[in-house]
Amino acid sequence: MGPVPLRLLLMAGFLAASDPPWNCPELSRPHVTCTCDLPHTLRCVADRASLGSVARRLRALSLTDSVSLLDVTLRNETKLPPGILTGVSLHGLVISSGELTVISPKAFSGLTSPLQALGLPSNLLKHIPTAALQDLTQLQRLDLSRNKLVSIDKSSFSGFDNLTFLDLTENHLQSIHSESFAQLSELTVLKLRGNHINIGNVTSLVGLGQLNELDLSRNALGGPIDSKSFPTIASLETLLLGENQFTSARRGMLRGVSSLLTLSLSHNQIDVVEDHAFLELALLRTLDLSNNRIVAVSGASLAHLSQLTELDLSHNFLRALTPDLVVPLVNLRELRLDDNDISIVTSDALTAKAPLQRLTLADNPLNCDCTLMEFASWLGNRSNLPAADRRTAVCATPPALENALLTDMTAADLRCGDEQEMSVSVPIANTQVRISYHFKYPFNSVYVVA
Repeated sequence: MGPVPLRLLLMAGFLAASDPPWNCPELSRPHVTCTCDLPHTLRCVADRASLGSVARRLRALSLTDSVSLLDVTLRNETKLPPGILTGVSLHGLVISSGELTVISPKAFSGLTSPLQALGLPSNLLKHIPTAALQDLTQLQRLDLSRNKLVSIDKSSFSGFDNLTFLDLTENHLQSIHSESFAQLSELTVLKLRGNHINIGNVTSLVGLGQLNELDLSRNALGGPIDSKSFPTIASLETLLLGENQFTSARRGMLRGVSSLLTLSLSHNQIDVVEDHAFLELALLRTLDLSNNRIVAVSGASLAHLSQLTELDLSHNFLRALTPDLVVPLVNLRELRLDDNDISIVTSDALTAKAPLQRLTLADNPLNCDCTLMEFASWLGNRSNLPAADRRTAVCATPPALENALLTDMTAADLRCGDEQEMSVSVPIANTQVRISYHFKYPFNSVYVVA
């Protein structure tokens, strides 16, 4: 989370306070530049001395012209000094410099209203500034993304009883105490993307009973995912596990997060999805398995996903579209199969009852023979599918139909058992020799006659 999410958090208050109209504070000081892109929000680029000038101007504002969110890019500073905003009333504060390594324990002392949102992104902090944050007892949102944090201990977030949103994205975290978040009884969103966290760190976590969203993308999580890979988080609805090194999805995996609605496992190394892998995830609505190594998905592995509406299997190695993939998913609306090895779509894979509203098949080697007649008919009669989706079904073979749209094919085009011939002249030893290629379908046998 950067400055923009903090502004969005407070936008409802801005809009309510914008009548009567709000005037952007005038600040004509050297070494400071300020702009106002939203009501009651001020964005400044300043050094430490000119930030003092900004604070004095804010203290002089009337209630009508007050600033709720101050977003500061602080130049040439490695330490945030104490009381730099004494006497200022704010609901949200963002300070980044790219150089801050130390936050004074009294950096936020003297604020005249309870700070609800604090961002310290894009700095060089190596430790959670716990002492400085303990004065902010009403803090609801905290952004420490894009710093150099390596570890979190048991007391790092002690006293944060009202925190609901915590962003630790893109740090260097590799050690997390099992009770690091146990005192955050109101925490609903935890972002840990882009760190070095392993599966042992995650499995041992406790005290996340109210968590609704957990982002662990791009970490060091690996091995098979099974029923014991994650702690019990009964309220969790969104789990993002993309860009890790998971290798397989085991039977009954993720038992502790059975209320999930959205699960992303994209960009892993999963090649096997076991039967009944999703046994414990019957409420799932969105599943992203794209960019893995999956060759086949059985009906038994998907049988428990009766509520699933979106499934992404693009960029895998699937070789056929069969009923096993679609029939168990009675509420499926979107299916993405781009960039697989699908050459066959069985006649019973898709029926008139299939509720699909999106289906994409780009970059698959479809073999356009008589076995695709039923699918071609289904695709041509599916008026609720976007035209762009229908155009993703493109023939790869036979050569005579290469790059043709399946929806343009007639029964006469989609033939089996036919032999076709192509010929080409090539120079051999200064003589033009004509070579004929004979193709027989569906077996694609080839012989050459010179």
